[in-house]
Parts: sequence; structure tokens; C-alpha cells
Amino acid sequence: MSDKKKLIIPKGAGQIQQLGSGLRAKQTDTTTHFKKNCRYDYQPEICKDFYETGYCGYGENCKFIHDRSLTKSSLTLEREFEENRKHEAQKKTEELMKEQKEADEIKLQKEKEQKKETICPKCQKKYNEEKTPMIMKCGDWICSDCAIGCKKCPVCNTSTGGVFKAAKRKR
Repeated sequence: MSDKKKLIIPKGAGQIQQLGSGLRAKQTDTTTHFKKNCRYDYQPEICKDFYETGYCGYGENCKFIHDRSLTKSSLTLEREFEENRKHEAQKKTEELMKEQKEADEIKLQKEKEQKKETICPKCQKKYNEEKTPMIMKCGDWICSDCAIGCKKCPVCNTSTGGVFKAAKRKR
């Protein structure tokens, strides 16, 4: 007979009560037949085989979760692969451009050195036995005739102070 009393719903159950200042509450029945348990798995153990290949040898008996929702679609993977490939190709072209630029600068510098050793920048004549090249204080080359009359370097416009050195030409 005590079991019947538990099944009887008390009067007024489920009715809404006014709690004052506009608040309302509803009475809820508590269940006596089963207990609710909620378990939240914040670090689920996912079956590695099923995640990677889509097949697990244990099947339904596997104790791990069979979930592949975290895997990316093939379109997303292809897009990311193409972006990475373009990025790497762009890096390679930038490196090649940089190397080419450095090689061009070295080539220009060598040409300047060669020109510096063969032609006077002031009179634009080639050095010979009577026009021996002189090195100014700043490192620029000039012929002996032009150097005698110059107080400043004709190339970089720095003061020479009357100091010149005879240059040794490469042959």
C-alpha cells in the first residue's frame, strides 16, 4: 500500500506560483523510479584506427569512441595543400630574385672597378705610360695630370688635402 502513495500526484503539482515582483516558479515532480546521472567527457578517448582509416577491428566492442567528425574534408585538405605549395613557390622565387640581385650588384661592382682602373673620371681618357693612375684619399682613381690641379675628388667631391698615391695597375 505504501507503493500506491508514491504514485499519487500531490494536489497543486505543476501549478505556477507568484513569488512577488514578477517572478514565477513552477513546481516540478521528482521521479522516484530512476535517477538521472549526467557525465560530461571533456577528454573523450577516440579510437585511433577508426579516426584515421574509418575501420576498427574491434567493431562495436571497441571501448573507444568511433568518431570522425574532427577530420577535414578532402576539399579543405586540397585547398590547404595548394596554398602551402603556392607559398613555398613564392618563397623560392623571392630567394632566386634576391640571389640574382646580389649577383648583378657584384657584377656591376666588378665592372666599376675595371672601369676605374682603365679610364680617368675627369678627362675620360685611358691611362697610359704618361698618364699614370693616382689613388686619392677617398679611394677613387684619377690620372696624374688631373690629380695635380684638383683640390677635391671629381667623383665624390671630398677634400684630398694634396695627398695622392701611385696606383699599381693589374696587367
